[in-house]
Amino acid sequence: GGVLAACWVQGKAGTFGRFLTGGTDRCAREFDAKEGTAMRTLMWASDMQRRVVAGATTSMAIEQKAHHGAVTAVCASAMEDRIFTASADRTVRAWDLRTGAAQQQYRGGSNALTSVCQSHKHLLVAGSLDRYAVAFHQVSTVVLHRYKPREGGEPVYGVCTIDGSLFAACGRDPRKPKSDNSSVARQYSLETGRPIRDFAGHTEKLLACSSPGPHQLLTTSEDGTCRLWDVRSGAQARMFRGHVGPVLSAAASAEHNLVFTGGQDRVVRCWELGTGHPLALLKTGSPVAAVCLAGRGDRVLAGLQDGMIRVWCSAGLSEKG
Repeated sequence: GGVLAACWVQGKAGTFGRFLTGGTDRCAREFDAKEGTAMRTLMWASDMQRRVVAGATTSMAIEQKAHHGAVTAVCASAMEDRIFTASADRTVRAWDLRTGAAQQQYRGGSNALTSVCQSHKHLLVAGSLDRYAVAFHQVSTVVLHRYKPREGGEPVYGVCTIDGSLFAACGRDPRKPKSDNSSVARQYSLETGRPIRDFAGHTEKLLACSSPGPHQLLTTSEDGTCRLWDVRSGAQARMFRGHVGPVLSAAASAEHNLVFTGGQDRVVRCWELGTGHPLALLKTGSPVAAVCLAGRGDRVLAGLQDGMIRVWCSAGLSEKG
């Protein structure tokens, strides 16, 4: 199946670490970053379903997968001891990174989940196509908050937390005229759920958001751009334009002054975060659904819709790719 999500786990100093992927095949897999080999597949405990065979009711085990739907997002805990996966089956699941054992399940959405992130104060936040973002208590799994748009609502395609606030990458508001495809990234108070500010500028629906550094928000959109915002002022700081078609994913590091974007146009582009100057173009042969950057900033991973995973060293990239 195609790769929809990826997450790098750095590991101990001097090691290449590991990365995890989620995909359309409902699996979450862990890979050795140095060798590129699969270490294990995360599997939830077998579910049983009742089936009538020749007039008799029997219990049959359902095939083990990480989820019952596509795995749409993967993230590691701050301590890198747990992994969280979000799925189209409307659940988030937690896994022990050391053993691969399933630990907890979080339910709170009425539609497919699109994204997941960990915040401070033991909160776990997921975005959903049901037009809400929902916050869970990581230990009790209880739903603590639902972050509701001001009016009506747009599907939430991405979530991240910065400076005690939640940021949601929203789709097109269905209340707007069909000719108006503009979308916003919306800032909420994590504690109260109160909307604080909209970051407007994209002309098509947003697809992802993340934070490359302190007070910075990075968004991608179907309008073919990736944009950097100043969280304190709400102003757009920079635009990264070069893809032909939607920008499906992005990863950045303020420390290393790099931005990587993955597009429907089957390329990964590398940019200088501080200036927006293009540094490299990497051809992949398939739409790039996920991009993630190693903690040291020396490697970038692309998860492709054809199921392949590609890794490059970020040093010395050129515009030739």
